[in-house]
Amino acid sequence: MSLIELEEVKRHLAISHGHDDDLLLTFIRTAEGFAAQYLRRDLKADFPDGLPEPIKTCLSMHVFALYTSRGGDAPPPPAYEVMMAPYRNLAG
Repeated sequence: MSLIELEEVKRHLAISHGHDDDLLLTFIRTAEGFAAQYLRRDLKADFPDGLPEPIKTCLSMHVFALYTSRGGDAPPPPAYEVMMAPYRNLAG
């Protein structure tokens, strides 16, 4: 199960159809894996009550980058690091 909902990502991307749902779910999992590595955290364990809004926004932004490049070389946007910095585990 994803940490962000497909419908939330679709609203961010302004997508109203279901044609790309499977692709979007793949990109959501990819963005979540990237975020977990970047933050050096187990997102589900470290945020049991749900992700903070800045992390959810960053995940949606990363999915947007992956979707618009159709999975090509799509790094997260520059704001990603700034928004994620307060949540990064620098000890590990």
